[in-house]
Amino acid sequence: MEKTIVVLANSVRSGERCIAGRRAARRGGEWGIGPWIRPVSPSGGGEIHTHESRCTDGTQPSIMDLVTIGLTARADSDCQPENFTVDTARKWEKVGRFDGDLSLLLEEPDGLWLGAGPTDRIHPSALKIGKAHQSLYLIRPENLRFRIWRETNPFAGGIRKHRRGQFTYNGTSYDLGVTDPEMTARHFTPFPQIDGPVREIVPKDPNRCLLVISLTAPFNEYHYKLVATVIEY
Repeated sequence: MEKTIVVLANSVRSGERCIAGRRAARRGGEWGIGPWIRPVSPSGGGEIHTHESRCTDGTQPSIMDLVTIGLTARADSDCQPENFTVDTARKWEKVGRFDGDLSLLLEEPDGLWLGAGPTDRIHPSALKIGKAHQSLYLIRPENLRFRIWRETNPFAGGIRKHRRGQFTYNGTSYDLGVTDPEMTARHFTPFPQIDGPVREIVPKDPNRCLLVISLTAPFNEYHYKLVATVIEY
């Protein structure tokens, strides 16, 4: 089978990519928007390899690209019901760009997988999985800012870079890791010196920013929430 999506996330995960979008099609002059789809590799832990997401023109998908993808079946993932296994025998095809109103893509959940404890994670036992569950949302945040710093990592014996997005959504404050490589290219360069002061970045117009929030598969006993994409418009 094949599905056409408007790409809304193309973030970094363990050296590979996590790509996701919503089904999209233009019918006459109107856009029809469907559910989220996250294509995943037949091998691996939910990511997709760069050679598997290469398009017929030799490039990788960009945010707001319309891409037709060959898929084989739904992947077996209760916590990420949007996952579909990609057909590795077919190259992806860019078929255009989404030029509709972003409000067509915007979602307004009551909260972002809230449970007891820090708002950047949720324990599997607290995650209510049902027909309405999804692991991706495109939201409009309030009070958006970012903090980046670099420090010595005493556990891994190396250097760790931190990229965090802080915002309020529906009355709850969040402080989440950021995995959007385009955000890094636009605003996080140069990165602070090792063990230097934290650098804070406030978007030029925070009211014209949307975030794709993604819920990870379990890692170290928790599902983590990540800012997968920052859309500035």
